[in-house]
Amino acid sequence: FAAIRYTLDGTTPNADNGSLYTTPFLVDQHTVVKAYAFQEHWLDSEVAQVEYFFVTSNPVLSIPSGIYLYPQSISMASATPETTIRYTLDGSDPNPDNGIVYDTPVTVNTSTTIKAIAYRDGWITSQIVTYTYVINGPVSNPVFSHPAGDYSAPFNVQISAFPSNAAIYYTTDGSEPSETNGTVYAAAVPITGNVVLKARAYLTNWLPSNVSTVGYNLVVGPVSFNPPAGAYTAAQSVSLASPTPGAAIYYSLDGSEPTDTAGSLYSEPIDIDTDATVRARAYLTNWTPSAISQANYDINIPLPVVDTPQILPASGVYTSVQTVT
Repeated sequence: FAAIRYTLDGTTPNADNGSLYTTPFLVDQHTVVKAYAFQEHWLDSEVAQVEYFFVTSNPVLSIPSGIYLYPQSISMASATPETTIRYTLDGSDPNPDNGIVYDTPVTVNTSTTIKAIAYRDGWITSQIVTYTYVINGPVSNPVFSHPAGDYSAPFNVQISAFPSNAAIYYTTDGSEPSETNGTVYAAAVPITGNVVLKARAYLTNWLPSNVSTVGYNLVVGPVSFNPPAGAYTAAQSVSLASPTPGAAIYYSLDGSEPTDTAGSLYSEPIDIDTDATVRARAYLTNWTPSAISQANYDINIPLPVVDTPQILPASGVYTSVQTVT
């Protein structure tokens, strides 16, 4: 039988070069196998040649691309044994000379694009694989168009959050808003009385925002007097008024503090014919009462003057006795 001599280093096998084939051998990297057969008293065969290429399997990351609420720990592996994996986080393409050599899981805390390759000596480098992770974190806290404070008239409050397509839930009863409690914000919220407004924003694949809270106090406008406080020489009919529509006015004339339980409900002008101090306060349901207004009236009505007596007949010289009246 003929014998076979072969080479694996690219050289041409001959009687002085190559290994004598005896058993099958393993090829585990790019290899050119050249071989010829020979036998005594026969002409040598032509040199046969085959070339073997090996491609490194693409690396696979443990967590697929996607949108996540929390930071992710990413592991990398290739099905090809004894490979090295390099990856980048800056958008550049990794290669055997560029990138970070993978050895421990990569923690992704913010939105990140990971590019990775696997390579092995004597093998064709894998393709670059790209994974994109969006780490959203929480929706921004809702913001109210009007700051907390005292207001003298009803108004509408707009609520916003980022991203703008987040769903905002709000309450006006002091309870905590959630996806199961509260009203979905769709239009400006009317503020018609004292209220604590709470809001929280939600968006799919995002953490919910914190609860934002704001307090609004609607304060009834102070009572005005007509005529105003002052000194007068005649009795006065004093009218009371508040700029807040629908407000009820309670007053006192004895110096006491007027309230909605201790005071007279104003319904018509008050007749003042002696010195008096009028104190008044306005109330409206679910509003903060007005401050107490006060007006002092000094009524100085002059005493009436008696008419001068008329004596008849008038002064003069008379020739007879007169009867005087």
